[in-house]
Amino acid sequence: MKKRVLILGPTAPSIGGITTAVNTLMESELPKEYDIRLMANSNHRPMNKKGVIDFHNLTSAILILARLIHELYAFRPKIVQVETAGEIGFLKQSVYILTARLLRSKVIVSLHCANDDEPLAEFTRQGAVARWYCGMILRRSHIVKLLSPKWNRNFAARWGLEYDQVVGLKNCLGSFFPWGAAIDNPTRSEELTVVSIGSVGERKGSFLLIEAVKRLNEVGIPVSLVLVGPEERQGGAVALEDAARIAGIASRVHLLGGQPRERALDILSKADVFALPSYAEGMPFSIIEALAVGCPVVASDVGAVRDIIKNEETGLLIESGSVDQLFDALCRLAKDDGLRKKLASQGNVFARNEFGIHNLENTLRVVYEKLN
Repeated sequence: MKKRVLILGPTAPSIGGITTAVNTLMESELPKEYDIRLMANSNHRPMNKKGVIDFHNLTSAILILARLIHELYAFRPKIVQVETAGEIGFLKQSVYILTARLLRSKVIVSLHCANDDEPLAEFTRQGAVARWYCGMILRRSHIVKLLSPKWNRNFAARWGLEYDQVVGLKNCLGSFFPWGAAIDNPTRSEELTVVSIGSVGERKGSFLLIEAVKRLNEVGIPVSLVLVGPEERQGGAVALEDAARIAGIASRVHLLGGQPRERALDILSKADVFALPSYAEGMPFSIIEALAVGCPVVASDVGAVRDIIKNEETGLLIESGSVDQLFDALCRLAKDDGLRKKLASQGNVFARNEFGIHNLENTLRVVYEKLN
């Protein structure tokens, strides 16, 4: 009999890194080898409504808990794998983790946290009760999966875990991903097109991009900016439109909102540069996807981004919050076609080796077999 695994994660139409990770897992060979069932643990609210404690979210959480209890009794999974972010999202998922443990399932907690230190570090700054609760939840789990192996040892020590409880697994891309699409589609106009994919707003550095594009156009380098993704906070899109208008580049800034993944990848494959000057990240799928399609990348050196971008080899790293460094990096790429081609080619090769689906399959097989 196949080992039964229940995955708790966001499902379509939700967009974002965790949804992509869940979809990639379900498209892998693992569902053929294990009896894997996917259960939605999110309520498909707009991103600017997530993390809000209100009647809708509380009701949704109770309904999800009821479905989980039903699945635990009806499906009787050996393993429950919870895909979660940090902060309020982790607090909600902690209820599901405790419920799964109470009903005798082994639990894998898969953390997709955007942080410039390490996952869940925010709980160490919120007092003794928050630290105790976070540590208790993690210690009740059998495996904690992180996006970067570089975090493993410090994370285990911080939360009182055994070192072999912590597994590093980078985000991976599925077999049907359009590898090298940008390299295969080299047609470019005289105007440099910079694309950023993800939620739009302050944390992602969207306002820094508008300022950098303004400066580039002022020095005679024609650049257009395409922002793909939902607003991170309500009113964020309007604020960005106002910023572009004040900067005098409203006609060069295009906010497309949230797009289906296929459409976002098509936009990315036709871009000259992908830029993500975030203030905080985990391991962004958008950067991995940019490398994989063969688009040169400029990104802030935060979170696990350094695991993806090797400066001057697979992309250009900049200091978080530095519009000067962002401007300089984009200026270099605008003027140097050879540099763009080098970064695109080397990034594509690196992505094929490091972020192919075989890495996910091999690691999770070991983890699943370990949990007897």
